[in-house]
Amino acid sequence: MRRWQAGGKPALLDRSSRPAHLRATPAERLIEIDRLRRQRTSSPARHLGMPNSTVTKMLRLLGLNRLKAIDPPTPVVRYQRRRLGELLHLDTKKLGRMPASAIA
Repeated sequence: MRRWQAGGKPALLDRSSRPAHLRATPAERLIEIDRLRRQRTSSPARHLGMPNSTVTKMLRLLGLNRLKAIDPPTPVVRYQRRRLGELLHLDTKKLGRMPASAIA
């Protein structure tokens, strides 16, 4: 009824359900989310008192939603020698000795 009184028949037509104004997260909050993520805080959302979905969106925006974005990959240690066979690796296993009386 209020819509009809405010705008007549055009006001009753279908309209978008999208919010007219989107609230932006302040830059200070983004910096705080970034700092907490780099410190590996278990739940930045709980720490900041913000919804988890909002913090997750901000982490994705910052490119920090995966842990591999924070930790650089560890370099592979390779052993390089001048000649083939210079570095030799043998696996050994000590075999137990069984007394002759246990076999019979």
